[in-house]
Amino acid sequence: RLGVALVKHYVGLGHHVLALTRRVSDELRDVTSNLLHIIEVDYSSNDSIGNAIIEIKKKTEALSILVHNASFYEIDQAIGLTTSEVYSRMFQVHMQMPMLLNEGLADLLRNSQGAHIVALSDIYVERPLADRAMYCSTKAGWEVLTKSYAKKLAPLVRCNVLQLGPVEFPVSHSEEYRLQVSRETLLAAGPGFWPVIQAMDFLSANAFIT
Repeated sequence: RLGVALVKHYVGLGHHVLALTRRVSDELRDVTSNLLHIIEVDYSSNDSIGNAIIEIKKKTEALSILVHNASFYEIDQAIGLTTSEVYSRMFQVHMQMPMLLNEGLADLLRNSQGAHIVALSDIYVERPLADRAMYCSTKAGWEVLTKSYAKKLAPLVRCNVLQLGPVEFPVSHSEEYRLQVSRETLLAAGPGFWPVIQAMDFLSANAFIT
């Protein structure tokens, strides 16, 4: 949902957007614009990710921003999966895929003045959950990976992390759960996607944050 909100925002600003998604949602399909090109990717397959990188390079010679938004939010004891399978999926989505995209698209980012990479992470990196140890640890690894790329790609490409709290609750979340999360949040929970978009625009406008 946040990904669609970002797509709409950047398309609305007149930017060409290449959106990678594991499944084209109705909301994304409804974004009708010649500025948007959707690429379906199997996040579990390095070959599929590699093919997406090839397709991106066919579409453009430069990228101004690369946003890592893909996430696999699941408890350690997920139904139908062993803990090893859960951890492998977490690692693939949160660390392996961003690494492959960073490496594969680094030259395109270098070709754009003021380019940057933004990893959308989670406040639970700092406050890990007992039942989501695998999620929290791979998100933490994602942040360390981003900090390493900040050094590796500087000064041509900046890299930043945004730790998101409860931005917008899905319809499936009960009122009890929403109240529980709100009690753990310093600011109002569920403000919607606009604060995230504002933060993204701030990072785009300020060339001295990495």
